[in-house]
Amino acid sequence: MVNGRREIYLVRHGETDWNSAGRFQGHANIPLNERGKMQAQEAYEKLRDIDFDLIYSSDLERAAETAQIINANRDIPIQYDVRLRERNAGELAGLTLSEMSKIKGVELTISKYISDDILEGIEPLSQLISRVSEFIEQIMNNEFNKCLIIGHGGSLSIIASTLTGIPFKEMMFKNCGIKKVIMEDSHAFLEEVV
Repeated sequence: MVNGRREIYLVRHGETDWNSAGRFQGHANIPLNERGKMQAQEAYEKLRDIDFDLIYSSDLERAAETAQIINANRDIPIQYDVRLRERNAGELAGLTLSEMSKIKGVELTISKYISDDILEGIEPLSQLISRVSEFIEQIMNNEFNKCLIIGHGGSLSIIASTLTGIPFKEMMFKNCGIKKVIMEDSHAFLEEVV
């Protein structure tokens, strides 16, 4: 561990048109809308003076675009990783919870969608956790003091939960919301970046 302390900054991508319409994106490659670009610019301002050693991003357009905006004026290559993608919504991508509920004949809530395996055709939760856990294991073997990760609500919640022990069902990342995991000795805790 470098200097006995590590900081991992977790940033959800900026808003897309599907976000504003309440549509699940999964692996659909939806770009940022104008509001999302402004949110990414605000995140850039909050993070501009932090000297990151490593920057990772999901390869999906909305996360990659957010990462590029935040990384402006830095000489750090962004490492794109498919393991940071959101949970794959399969054939249900583009639908709202209400539309999914009608198709599946079961009343869905956001917490059920995120945390349970009740919908056939959606990536199993165990698979999402497995690929994100593999990513975490890999980056924790790297030497760094400060690392930036741009991803999606699902993947970032699993990262924060794995590192801090807080149940991932209790994590919420708003668009361009920033959380910081501070790891010191054998302790890790979560902080909101305001």
